[in-house]
Amino acid sequence: MGIFKRDKGRKQPPDYRALQAAALPEWMRQTYLAGTEGVHIGPTAPPATQDRFAETLAGIAGRPTPPGRIRGLARMTSGEQVVDVQMTPDGHRTEHGSKVFRDVTLEIHVPGREVYEISRRRLRLDRLDVAHAGYPVLISADDPDAVEILFDEMETTGTSMLQRAGDVIAARLAEIESEVPGLLRDPGAPER
Repeated sequence: MGIFKRDKGRKQPPDYRALQAAALPEWMRQTYLAGTEGVHIGPTAPPATQDRFAETLAGIAGRPTPPGRIRGLARMTSGEQVVDVQMTPDGHRTEHGSKVFRDVTLEIHVPGREVYEISRRRLRLDRLDVAHAGYPVLISADDPDAVEILFDEMETTGTSMLQRAGDVIAARLAEIESEVPGLLRDPGAPER
């Protein structure tokens, strides 16, 4: 079984936070887990990250597009990450999430058009959509199933992690401030 799977009909969803953390380098994993403690992470993203997709979708309209292509944004709605299993020299088994996913469904969003889905048996994702901003894509004007993911237009996983952590922290601070007004105010700062 893969370490990342989304399934619309599942009754008890897996711990997406732990699954996302498992796909990160060790040095980033603890920071991610600490920054997302108590935060819902899953197929239905919290408001702090849903806005990132809408913001990215709105931003693609003005970007240059090659002739015969249409710009869009893709979101993975289902797929299973292929796990690499290796044995260490001392006989321990290690498992690492690879960049390859199988049985993938991508939801394709194009400004001014109906959302549609495409499926792929195998798909290599060189960067994960950690910030839930979507995958920028170029779509053939003649064949809507011919989709190219533009990984070079995505932020690095590290930058996306920091952006997501910042969103989570800002949302949590706003929540705390609404519960206890003035709690986060700097004692040396003048009153507003």
